Amino acid sequence: MAEINDNKRLMKNTLFMYFRMIIVMGISLYTSRVVLNELGISDFGAYNVIGGLVIVFSFINSAMTSSTSRFLSFAIGQKDQSTIRSVFANTLYIHIGLAVAVLFLAETVGQWYVLKVMQLPDLGTRTIEIVYQCSIINILLLIVCVPFSSLTVSFEHMNVYAYLAITDVCAKLGIAFSLGLFTGIKLEMFAILQTAFSLLTLSVYIWYCFRQGWIDTVKPRIDRAKVSAMMRFSGWTLYSSVGTIASTQGMNLTLNYIFGVVINAAYGISAQIQRAISSFCLNFQIAINPQIIKTYSSGDFSRHYMLIRRSAVISFFLILIITLPILLNLSDILDLWLSKYPAQAIPFTKWIILTTFITVIANPFGVSVEATGRIGGLSLICTTLTICSLPIALLITHVTRIPQSVFILLFLINIANLFVKIHFCNRHTGMSWKIVWLRILLPAFSVGATAFLVCFIINGLMPGKSTVLFSRMAIEMAISVAIIYFIGLNRSDRDMVVSFIKNKIRK
Repeated sequence: MAEINDNKRLMKNTLFMYFRMIIVMGISLYTSRVVLNELGISDFGAYNVIGGLVIVFSFINSAMTSSTSRFLSFAIGQKDQSTIRSVFANTLYIHIGLAVAVLFLAETVGQWYVLKVMQLPDLGTRTIEIVYQCSIINILLLIVCVPFSSLTVSFEHMNVYAYLAITDVCAKLGIAFSLGLFTGIKLEMFAILQTAFSLLTLSVYIWYCFRQGWIDTVKPRIDRAKVSAMMRFSGWTLYSSVGTIASTQGMNLTLNYIFGVVINAAYGISAQIQRAISSFCLNFQIAINPQIIKTYSSGDFSRHYMLIRRSAVISFFLILIITLPILLNLSDILDLWLSKYPAQAIPFTKWIILTTFITVIANPFGVSVEATGRIGGLSLICTTLTICSLPIALLITHVTRIPQSVFILLFLINIANLFVKIHFCNRHTGMSWKIVWLRILLPAFSVGATAFLVCFIINGLMPGKSTVLFSRMAIEMAISVAIIYFIGLNRSDRDMVVSFIKNKIRK
C-alpha cells in the first residue's frame, strides 16, 4: 500500500511539474524575445555576462542546496521530526553565513573583474554598477531562499513549487514588457525589477513554510555535530559546483575574453533554450529525487534501483519528445522566435541540447551516490575532468577561433562523467552494470536513434518554413511519443501511465 501511495504521489507531483514546465518554457522563450528586442544584442549580451559572473560566487550556494536537500530528505525518510527541524535551522544559519561570504567576494574580486577586465560595450560605469549590484542582491536572496525551497521540495509539495515558478516567469514577462516604458535606462530597470521580484519570492516561501508548521521558530542554537556532517558533505559538493561553474559561466567568460559580447548573446540565447528544455526532465527529477534518497534511507533497495531507472529513462524520453523537433527545425524556429539573432546561436544550441541528453541520464546515478553520503571519489574525478576542460577550451578557441569547439569539448567530458557516476553508483549501492546497460542505456539510445531516423525522413518530406513548421513539429513529436510508448517503456511503466490517465478521466 505504501508503494502504491508513493507511486500515486510521484505521478501527481510529476503532473504538476510537467504542466509547470510547459507553461514556464513557453513564457520563458517568449520573454527572451521581448528582452532581446528591448535591450538589443549588445546590452543583452552584457547583462548575460555580468549576471553570469555573480553566479561564479554562488557556487558555494549550489553545494549547500544539494547538501540541504539530501539531509532534509534523509531525515524525512526516517520520519524524525526533531531532526528535520534541527537540520533546517542549522542550514539556515549556514546559508546566512554563506551570503555574507559571497557578498565579500563579489564586492572585491568580482567588482575588480567587471570594471577592469571584462569586455563590455560603452555602457558607462553607473549602468554597470547598478546591474552588477542588483545581480549580487539576487544571488544573496537566492542563497537565503534555499533552505525554505528545499524544505518544500523534500516534503514533495510540488504544486507550490510549480505555482511559484509559473508566477516567476509571468512576472519576468511583465518586466520585459514594462521596459518599453523607459528610455535610456532599460538595462538598469530590468535589473532592478528582477531583484524586487526575487525578494517577493523569498517572502512567499518563508510564509508558506511557517504556515505548514514545518518550522515554528528558528531557535538560536547551532548543533555542531550536524553542521560538521553537512559541511563535510558540502565540501565535496562544493568541489562539484566548481566544475559546474567551469562548464557554464567559465565557458561564458572564455567566450567573452576571446570573442566579445556578441558571442555572449549567442550563448545567452542557447542557454535560455537549454534551460527551458531541461525543465521538461529536471523538474520530473526534482519530483523523484526525494524518493530516491528516502528509499535508500529506509533500506528499500529494489525500489531505489527502480526509481533510478525510471528517473533516467523517462527524463531522457521527455527531452527527446521536445528537442528532436527543435534540433531538426532550429533555424526556422529561431527565425520565427527572434527574427534577428547571432549566427552562432544555432551550433551552440545544438551542442548544448546534445549535452543535456547525457546530463539527464547521469543525474539519477549522482543522486543515488549522494544518498549514501560517500561522494568524495565521485566529486574528485568528475569535477577534475570538468575543470580541466576550461584551460583546454581557452587554448582551443584561441588557436582555432571556432566558438563551438567549447561545446564539443563539454559534450565529450559529460559522456566520461556519465560512466564515472554509474561506476560509483554500482560501487556504493550495488546497482549492477547489467541493469544499467539493458534497462537504461540501451532502451534510451535505441529509442533516440530510431526516433531521429524516422523524424529526419519526415522532415525531408515536408519542406518549408513557417507554413508547415508547426504541423511538421507536431507530427515529429507524435512519432516520438509513439516510439517511446511502444519501444521505450516496459510493461510496468505503461501500466502506471495508463492507470494514472484512467483515474484522472474517471474523476
